[in-house]
Amino acid sequence: MKCKTRGTTIFGRTLSSFLCSLAFATAISCVEADEVALNWSDNSDNEDGFEIERSIEGGDFESLAQVAADAEDYIDTSVTEGVNYTYRVRAFNSFGFSGYTNAASEYINVAPTVSTLESLQIKENETSEALAFSISDFELAAEELTVEVTSNNSDLLDASGILVSGSGSDRFLSLNPKLNTSGEAKITISVSDGEDVSISEFAIVVNSFVFPTLEMAIETISAGARAGEPFTLRSIVSDLELVSAVSYFVNGELVEEVSSAPFASSFDVPESGVYTLSAIADIVGREEVVTVEESISVGSAPADAVFVSELRTLSSSGSSNDDAAGYDLVSDAFYLENESGQISGSSDTHRYYYLRAEGDLSIAAKVSDLQASSNESVAGLMLRSALYGKSAHVSLLQNGAGKLEVRTRESKGGTTNVSAPLMESTEDSWLRIDKTGTRITYFSRVDSDSSWILLHEDELDLGSAVFLGFTVAGGSANGPAEAIFTNVSLQGEIMPMGNDATEPEIPTGLIITSI
Repeated sequence: MKCKTRGTTIFGRTLSSFLCSLAFATAISCVEADEVALNWSDNSDNEDGFEIERSIEGGDFESLAQVAADAEDYIDTSVTEGVNYTYRVRAFNSFGFSGYTNAASEYINVAPTVSTLESLQIKENETSEALAFSISDFELAAEELTVEVTSNNSDLLDASGILVSGSGSDRFLSLNPKLNTSGEAKITISVSDGEDVSISEFAIVVNSFVFPTLEMAIETISAGARAGEPFTLRSIVSDLELVSAVSYFVNGELVEEVSSAPFASSFDVPESGVYTLSAIADIVGREEVVTVEESISVGSAPADAVFVSELRTLSSSGSSNDDAAGYDLVSDAFYLENESGQISGSSDTHRYYYLRAEGDLSIAAKVSDLQASSNESVAGLMLRSALYGKSAHVSLLQNGAGKLEVRTRESKGGTTNVSAPLMESTEDSWLRIDKTGTRITYFSRVDSDSSWILLHEDELDLGSAVFLGFTVAGGSANGPAEAIFTNVSLQGEIMPMGNDATEPEIPTGLIITSI
């Protein structure tokens, strides 16, 4: 598109005596591109009309048009860019023609050219790439042309966000819309040679910023979070490049701010309960944040690490080494298996998971999922004065018939006594034995929320230091008995095993000497 910006003047003179004088024409200006407007003064009142003649590039004048009497202007719409035209006007009536006005020339300027640019879309807070465009002119060198770029939406893109670079015919345009702003603007590139202006227009669409989605993954050691046990929060972000940092909160209190991907944080909470976890992601270049919130139920703490590390397992008779035993941190569960073992009479062939503690103490556990091979199968808690040699011991056991009973051996080498059944056991038996001096007390309860019920008590001296733990005895050769022990707790001072925790070596070199 182009338009004219300057004009030419035609000066008039006096016509012949039988016609009134034709004065001079005034400005030639651009009505539209490639048009020439002629103006003159009508100095007579007896003309029948006016004749306009035109010469092209210095050639002969030819009649271009006639207009009616009293007319003082004419627009030539048949001109072509890059051509020089000369005009003259005379009046006429039935007696003849007047003389001509002065001749006035007009060169039809060739408007500059500017290449077109395609409309573009960018994201909010992005800058366009350098957009290449070219300019030229028929009459002037490209360096002499004036280039101006404007936006019709200054709220989105003002003059400070428009950068024109380059020289000669090759120019470049970079657009930098305002931060955190979206919308559309019409961009106009205007190129002027001082007479004509050519423009090129295109649209820029700034799409609204799309905030990344944020999810929070919770990774725990076990099937769920447990008090005192670290768990990991990890942010799952749809576009990591948009996030500068993630802050993690527990019940509204800041735990950690992580400033690098994958934005993970590991920590623990000291007590069981329900907690609100929050992750707040800071977005690059924006004041807004993205937040996600989740609730987590934290279970009871797993067995104390010292407790687990000190535990040992054996078959008290030394004859069932193939029996299985182990601890699973994920489920915080101890597993024991035994076949054919006995805790009765003078027999001590059970499987034992134990450690050594000193002084007054208490041990508790839930016996879960007892797989009995017979009614004689038992699983539960045991305290012993020593590991070997049919030592004194006490135990609170669940038997294969689903009843709880206490078994005791009062002295080394003695017989194990079995109490009458104390109570029916539920599917899971919660058991506890307390030792205070020589007083031994036995407890049970229905579940973790119930109070402990005293089942039985004894006076029995096991010594200051005892071995305590979990036990399983199969009771028959029908297959192994299995039990799982969870929710384990211990109150007491754990101590090293000591030399007496192992069976003595077999003597050798026996001979008979004479007296």
